[in-house]
Amino acid sequence: MEANFGFHDAHIDKIITKGDKTKILFEKSWGSQIEMTFEKYVSYRVEPYDTLATDWWGDGSLFSKNGFWFLCNGEDVDTINDAKNCSIYFSGKKVSYRVFPACY
Repeated sequence: MEANFGFHDAHIDKIITKGDKTKILFEKSWGSQIEMTFEKYVSYRVEPYDTLATDWWGDGSLFSKNGFWFLCNGEDVDTINDAKNCSIYFSGKKVSYRVFPACY
C-alpha cells in the first residue's frame, strides 16, 4: 500500500521520542496542525543540512512494505532503500495521525 501526495508546506516543528514511539509535530499550516506517531521498531533520520527550521517539504511519500510504514520527503518513493536515502525519513510497524484545528 502506498500513498504519494503533494505534502504542501510541510515543516517539522518537533520530534519527540519516548521508548519505542516517535511523535512528529508539523508546524501549523492551512488552518490545521498534523501530529504523526510511529511505534514499534522505530527508526528515523533527519540529515544535518535539513534543519527543522529550514526544511519545507514540497512533496512526500507514505507507504507500507514488509510490515513497516515509511514517511519520507521524496516524491513517488515506494521502496525501503529509496526511503532510507531520502534526507528525512521515519519508519515503524505502526503509524497513526491526528489533525488539529490550528489556533493561532
